[in-house]
Amino acid sequence: MKAAVLIGQGTFAVDDVPMPSADPGYVVLRVKYCGICGSDLHAAISGQLPTNTIMGHEFAGEIVRIGQGVEGWKVGDHVTSIPMMPCGQCEACQRQAYFECAFLLLATIGLGQIPGAFAQYVRVHPAMLFSIPPGVGFREAALNEPLAVAVHAVRIAQITADTRVAIIGAGPIGLLALQCAKEAGTSAIYVIESAAARAAVAAELGADKVIDPNQSDVLNEIQQLTGRGADVVLECAGAPNTLQQAIDMVKPGGRVILVGVSPEPVEIVPLILIAKQVSVQGLLGYEADDFRQAMRLLEQGKIDATRLVTDIVPLDGVQEAFQSLANPEKQIKVLVEP
Repeated sequence: MKAAVLIGQGTFAVDDVPMPSADPGYVVLRVKYCGICGSDLHAAISGQLPTNTIMGHEFAGEIVRIGQGVEGWKVGDHVTSIPMMPCGQCEACQRQAYFECAFLLLATIGLGQIPGAFAQYVRVHPAMLFSIPPGVGFREAALNEPLAVAVHAVRIAQITADTRVAIIGAGPIGLLALQCAKEAGTSAIYVIESAAARAAVAAELGADKVIDPNQSDVLNEIQQLTGRGADVVLECAGAPNTLQQAIDMVKPGGRVILVGVSPEPVEIVPLILIAKQVSVQGLLGYEADDFRQAMRLLEQGKIDATRLVTDIVPLDGVQEAFQSLANPEKQIKVLVEP
């Protein structure tokens, strides 16, 4: 089969690789679409992934082969998957908190040891599969994985009708979190984004105010809009300076949820964090219930996932897509169609 293979730091080549086998207890999917994630960008340029890694963990497809002992699925089923091969034995796996698995780095599809879905086929664990409901297309289903991250972030942030939310970064996660926060009934949402195309989509999807940090004093604007600061800040940019920005703009006693991943060390002023008694919580992935809730939201039409899709590329377009997403102008979510 064909796959986009990481052959060096940020460098991909389309190559012929062995098709995954349907070993006992496993399922093989024909990949319809696979999203490029912000964490993919960081991982590809970090130099920490082995050569010949097949990346891609936001995917949807069709079952084409079923291994011995697998029950409840059939060839032709339309599915998406939590991108994990969990150990199934640790305490975290027992409560379906798979991203807390003791073997996380070895268990994640597309980020090292386990081949991902920048390929025509991918092997998955049947316990991680979720049916795609009628009316939900493969493109939408490929965004169920990042949507689950947004669902988890909004749940952890305890967003209710009285919560005023600031979102730093209007990339795919930020825009999905915006929609999830609105679904939770939040009273006001303010989005901080410098890229004009992403800012425009944030406004279209219902942000009460979109602030360009290159044109405005963000802290001053948030103070004017809220009085004392946002109740919750969802940091979805993953830039080195945005953690301190989030601490500055949240109200005393407020909550900062770190959703974005910064590949670099960050500096903060601890005195401000302490004086304001701000709670800062990191977030990695989601739980199985968040993944289910994400699919329900898509099925009910409450999340416009395809509005985020700006580009669809073949396998030989992965290299260019990564380069464009490093400094996006019009790109939001890029899907790979193998």
